[in-house]
Amino acid sequence: CEGDVVSLTLQLSDIKQSSPEYAVFPAGLIPLSSVPSLRAVVESGRARIRSDANLILIGMPGAGTSTIGRELADSLHKPFVDLDERIETHSGLRLEEIIQRDGYDRFLDLEAEVARDFQESGVVLATGGSVVYRPAAMIALQSQGLLIYLHTPLEELRQRLSNLQQRGVVLDHSQ
Repeated sequence: CEGDVVSLTLQLSDIKQSSPEYAVFPAGLIPLSSVPSLRAVVESGRARIRSDANLILIGMPGAGTSTIGRELADSLHKPFVDLDERIETHSGLRLEEIIQRDGYDRFLDLEAEVARDFQESGVVLATGGSVVYRPAAMIALQSQGLLIYLHTPLEELRQRLSNLQQRGVVLDHSQ
């Protein structure tokens, strides 16, 4: 991507070559079973992703950013980083404890701060579903790599998210 800000969803079974240098990734899903084949796309040069570029996964809570991120990192032989884990290390508290103690807005501020301070390159970075709530966090992430949105249908999210508070899902009182 050579520094361009790109937001897309991948369906590896339907990649179309638009020119000799670029591939088009139509909207769709990236099934966990297809993650290893992303490595072949990247190595073919069609995706034009630098080896030191960060691949940053965003999506709703329960979309699989951590699960798919670990698989993608393993497949690409890149380090995996979980932004939620960085927040917990930074604060010394679990996500739900931060929200209970400091509140929703302070948690979002802390998440944006950790995203802005992220300085690594060549990693697969999984973010929490609330990172999109702070423009500062998204601007910081866009400047640090390729954003990949993991789309997950609402019914599937409902099945995965049985206890929102235990998962540290950020919800305002009205949500």
